[in-house]
This record gives sequence, structure tokens and C-alpha cells, in this order.
Amino acid sequence: MALETNNFSKLRRAVRINRDTAEKQKKEEGSWSAYDSPIERFASTFKEVLPPYQKLYDSREPGLQQIAEMFRQYIEQVLQNSGHNIAIELGGPGSALFRSFSEGFFNRTAGICLKDVRKTKEKVIDEMYHHTIVAGDIFDVKTFIRLKHTLNTQKVDLIISRIVAPLYDMRMDSAILDHTIRSWYKLLNENGLIFVQFEGLNEIPPITEPKVKAWAKALSEKCPEVEVQVGKSSLRLHKKPGAPGELPRAKELFSSSSQ
Repeated sequence: MALETNNFSKLRRAVRINRDTAEKQKKEEGSWSAYDSPIERFASTFKEVLPPYQKLYDSREPGLQQIAEMFRQYIEQVLQNSGHNIAIELGGPGSALFRSFSEGFFNRTAGICLKDVRKTKEKVIDEMYHHTIVAGDIFDVKTFIRLKHTLNTQKVDLIISRIVAPLYDMRMDSAILDHTIRSWYKLLNENGLIFVQFEGLNEIPPITEPKVKAWAKALSEKCPEVEVQVGKSSLRLHKKPGAPGELPRAKELFSSSSQ
């Protein structure tokens, strides 16, 4: 099942619903229990696509602190030779998350939220950590223009998106997913990492997961330099050295895989 659809009316309706949802959520920015989550919650969401977790897990589930440490160490190990690392959280402030990494590991970090609701004290602390927030919709290209201007960069090394509850109100049309992951990948430096939550954790039966798994399989066959792993509701992508600068469209992947 491809990530791209030719049903333009369905796509247009999904875009409209997502825009309306963003406008409603903008009024509630900062009021959710998952707002500015610590690294432990990110690690819990992405543990299924975390290589150290898969390698070390046996009959005993590691504790949350241990999983969080695996998450931090894995990211720092992959990016350790990337130079002045830049990281962003899409759909969240990222303040608590990026403070959990080794001091000085990231040169600059940012979070993209619908609205900046920080108080003056929080802004001062973020500035000490070279962290900023860009107000905007993560599905709007104008937001990324502002992000690049704010961070003074065209590329980043780490992209994390853990939207949680709002995912239940959004429409993840196949074409939207395809365009989104290609846009975020294009923003990524060589050897960069992407962690994305694409579906609500309690979505039963999973709606988006089968599509993403089929896409990941086709991508691995077409572009083996791109390491992609899909779990329940989450995805990890590693743009390894030698990987293409841009991802092929889903329709190109599935047309070639069917031959």
C-alpha cells in the first residue's frame, strides 16, 4: 500500500481538517499534560525503533531511566562526529528534551510550536542553552523558512516529532505523509537522524502503520543507504553517509518495487 494517493479531493479535505485542528489547538498551547515532555517520555515512545533497546532487551523490560539513557547515548554516538550539531523538535517546545543531552553536545536547538507560551524566566533559561522556539505549523513550509532563518542554517542533524494526543484529531492522508517525510528528510544533514511518531499510541486497529511499513520496505530496497525502522506508531530514519540528498516519491518507490 503506497503512501501516496491520487484522490485529490480526499487530500484537500485532509489538509483543511488539519489546518482547522491546528487553529483549535493553538488556543490550548501549553495546557496539555505532555507539553515540554522530559527525555524519558520520548524514549518510551521511540523505544521500539531504538537499536540499543532491541539489542539488549530480553525477558526483562528495562526501566524507563535506562531506556532514556539508551536513547540519549544512541543519538550522541551516531552524531558524535557530525560537528556542531543542531537539533529540532517538531510539534513541541523541546526545552526539557534537549537539556537532557550532554552539556555542549548541541550547538543550537529549537522547538516548533503553534504558539510560544514561555514566560520570561523560561526564555532566559532557554537562551543559556542556545535554545529557541519558532511559532508555526509543522506542516506549513513558511514555518521552516522562519526556522532556518532563526537557526542560521539550511540543515539540521536531529529531528524529533512526538505529537501525542493531537494525532487523534489529525488526518494522516497518504500524500500528506509522503510529502512530510520527504520535506523533513531534505532538511537533514548527512548522517542525521529522524524520530517520528506518526500515529496515536492507542490507535486500534493501527491505521497508518501498515502504510508506513510498506513504504519503509520499498525505500530500503531502493535506497539501502537510508536506514529506516518502523515500530508501533513510530519511525526512526538514519540518513547514512552516501544516502541520497532527497527521498524519492512514494509512487516512484512502489512503481519500481512492483517491477
